[in-house]
Amino acid sequence: MTKKKVLEVTEVTQTETTPKYNINELAQHLCCAGQFGHILDWLTKLNETEVRTLRDQLRSRTGNNHMPWLLEHKFRRHLGEE
Repeated sequence: MTKKKVLEVTEVTQTETTPKYNINELAQHLCCAGQFGHILDWLTKLNETEVRTLRDQLRSRTGNNHMPWLLEHKFRRHLGEE
């Protein structure tokens, strides 16, 4: 006589939560290069798609849809566009 062993497997999924930034607060730091660090800190915390979204949101907060060149350069380098 053989015994059957039944294993029940339940799938466990772990969701990774990404910290959410406050775009209004970050947009206030667009004024001068000395405050870009507050924005650049988020580049390491977000994935590529979120970094692109952040860049687009910051661009839309400026009057002419252009970020300061230094900040734009940092985003491009982080995304491998330069």
